[in-house]
Amino acid sequence: MRLPFTKMQGAGNDFVVLDGLRAPITLTPAQIRRLGDRRLGVGADQILAVEPARSLKMSVQPVVTEILPGGRGYRVRFGPPWTDWPTDDPVADARRMNAWIEAEVRRNPAQYLWVHKRFKTRPPGEPGFYD
Repeated sequence: MRLPFTKMQGAGNDFVVLDGLRAPITLTPAQIRRLGDRRLGVGADQILAVEPARSLKMSVQPVVTEILPGGRGYRVRFGPPWTDWPTDDPVADARRMNAWIEAEVRRNPAQYLWVHKRFKTRPPGEPGFYD
């Protein structure tokens, strides 16, 4: 059996990503264990399956964490689950989710994880975000 996958690593862990968007993932638990086995398979700390949200009958529940002043802990805020998710338009779904994330960042930009330095370019004459 041939199984397309991507192997990645991050934060000291390695993981295998299976693409269930192009074709259903039909692995048995034994096959998944073998895939993760470092002696008999590819080997990984985690195996992630990317599948269409609709096929999983999942919902989205927005969650925001905020660091308390002085690093005294965290506050976690749960939003109401999105009842009309996903729609038949994945582009509109992505726009909706990105708009929600943008609104949360704008609400409290100091809480955003700026360490990623994702905004590397600026329009001519504009100061950099990280200077």
